[in-house]
Amino acid sequence: MTRAGWVTAAVVVAVVVVGAFLLFRPTGPDGAVYVALGDSYASGTGTSVGDEEENECRRSEEAHAHLLAERAGLAGFAFPACSGATTADLLAGQLEDIGEATTLVTVTIGGNDVGFTRALRVCALTPESTDCTGQLAEAKAIIAALPARVAEVVAAVRERAPEARVFVTGYPLLLAQEVADGTAACAIATVDVPAALATAANDINRSLNAAVAAGVEEAGDPGTVFVDVAPAFVGHDLCAAEPWINGVVLGGGSPRVTSFHLNAAGERAYAEAITAAGFGG
Repeated sequence: MTRAGWVTAAVVVAVVVVGAFLLFRPTGPDGAVYVALGDSYASGTGTSVGDEEENECRRSEEAHAHLLAERAGLAGFAFPACSGATTADLLAGQLEDIGEATTLVTVTIGGNDVGFTRALRVCALTPESTDCTGQLAEAKAIIAALPARVAEVVAAVRERAPEARVFVTGYPLLLAQEVADGTAACAIATVDVPAALATAANDINRSLNAAVAAGVEEAGDPGTVFVDVAPAFVGHDLCAAEPWINGVVLGGGSPRVTSFHLNAAGERAYAEAITAAGFGG
């Protein structure tokens, strides 16, 4: 390649890099217009995230935040959502891009507070062990404290963005009711899921969603709505013919973090549910 060619290529690369940076953090002194907050279900961990060492938060271009921004005609948005984030992590490290210019905020949070996906990764390999039952019991106990934590998140967002519309989502049920009823089989990592485990997992997930919804109600903020995504995933659980949720993704004999997370179709379902709730409208 000639010197001129190298210079041209370097300029193109620089433009692409700068463009990508702006896509994620187009933040002025008054904040970004749209800010996507939350955990791995917000960051898109279950889709293509590239090198995990270079992308510790496992943010994906297939995440529903990208779809929402595109549909709303936004040139860019702030995307601090991070895999593994709890409500405390969000409050401590994800609010910087929110300001008076912010008019749209999406939030998916709470699952890591109760350790739900961690419990499922344990239960996937040893569904009848005390490790599994202990993890599920711990998750259920923590749920009682979650509404207050979610209400605190809503209040913090509202304090920074007085005019924003805030959409707080729940989580899908991972297993079909037929599996919980014992009338259908579902194998995870070559292990058939016992009906009792499916029932316990779905009950905890319903309680998690109820707690998030209760937190939104407790906040008492008219500009914040709870978006129930669970109905959209009926028939698309992780053992369905067309799943929108990953099953167990093994790496080195252990479940990878992408396990039990949304695939690209699941991310699209989230975007549809949030749009139907009024995002960008």
